[in-house]
Amino acid sequence: MTFGKYENLNYKNEIRTRTDRKECLRSSDFYSENDILNCLGLPKKTEIIGSCKILSYEDGLNWEGIMPYVLFIPIPLFIPTGISKDRVFFIEDKMIAHSHDYVEMIYAFGVIQTGHSSQDNFYFGKVNNGTRNIWPKECN
Repeated sequence: MTFGKYENLNYKNEIRTRTDRKECLRSSDFYSENDILNCLGLPKKTEIIGSCKILSYEDGLNWEGIMPYVLFIPIPLFIPTGISKDRVFFIEDKMIAHSHDYVEMIYAFGVIQTGHSSQDNFYFGKVNNGTRNIWPKECN
């Protein structure tokens, strides 16, 4: 199996970081930029793309690699390949979305018991159609 980075885009009006599981409080129905700055501190990077202002925060290491099985024993071979990021997207000081990175299986080769009776147990090739880089359509 090989594992790699994907992104998840959340349109819910909530923020929860991966590393410290911090929940941010908001002063109104929607997060403002000041609410996020008060909760998460200064971002590592701030940029404007299209109509969106984006605050980017680092959230731990990204790990990618392979996991071969030898006689049903997994041998994880993972290395850090970068920094995981959380991004908060704003339009006119109103948060519209939040994205974060996660690691998921990309390819699998062979017989793999998943525990789901509705899934095939033999894989050869790509098993995940997740999104690698994701942006809100409102930013265009």
